[in-house]
Amino acid sequence: MSAANGPSGRERAGTVSAANGPSGRERAGTVSAANGPSGRERAGTVSAANGPSGRERASTVSADEAAMAPEPGCELCEAARFTHWYHEDDVCWVADCEVCDTPMVVWRRHGTEPSADNVEHMLGRLAEAGEARFGTEGWSIDRTMRQIPSHFHAHCRDPRWQTRRWSSSPSRYTGVGGERRTLEP
Repeated sequence: MSAANGPSGRERAGTVSAANGPSGRERAGTVSAANGPSGRERAGTVSAANGPSGRERASTVSADEAAMAPEPGCELCEAARFTHWYHEDDVCWVADCEVCDTPMVVWRRHGTEPSADNVEHMLGRLAEAGEARFGTEGWSIDRTMRQIPSHFHAHCRDPRWQTRRWSSSPSRYTGVGGERRTLEP
């Protein structure tokens, strides 16, 4: 995925464009990078050498690679490591939610419709984190995406989650897995 130039000539994020081929016509399936006002390539773009037309021609990026691109401004795509992380793999990561202090699974791709296999995998990892945190009973999986409805995630909630988030110290990141530690009060 790349950015296209807007009316001001500046790169516009979140749009897909095609590179020009030798004929000067757009060619589908490629990702092009726009240059900024300084003539330098902007950060985060993918490009290759100029084609015969003299225009920049970009490298082809697979649909899977484009789908893995983080959405600018999405806190779940950012995946900041502030709280305890229970699990991480190519499909998802599981960490304590910064807002509600419960284990939360997040799909690595930005979107709301993972495959059934991915959902099963993610909810399995979330259940493992729930058991590690709360034991084998007394918790449930909440798939309602309240705060960030544009990115698939789910929480493992215990009955005390609403009151505990105001009264307990948050966890802190110490690596993936291992013992859960909290910030000192």
